[in-house]
Amino acid sequence: MIQVTEVWNNVTDDIIYQIKDYINIDSSLKTTGIPNDNEIISSILEVPEVEEEINDIILSILHKTVLESIENIYNYLQQ
Repeated sequence: MIQVTEVWNNVTDDIIYQIKDYINIDSSLKTTGIPNDNEIISSILEVPEVEEEINDIILSILHKTVLESIENIYNYLQQ
């Protein structure tokens, strides 16, 4: 088993400064609260809105394609 004295004898000033820097950085960080279950669930439930927007875009593209196709058929029949 390693003795505490042996370990402490291997600690250099550089290690002590690194530890102090880490503690300073860690204490300066601001953390936010952990979201509760309801916040997590509501963030997941918001995703379908994006899917609805995508569906609207797809529908508008399909409408445009349908209109172009009808126009092409009409032009063909006019010949």
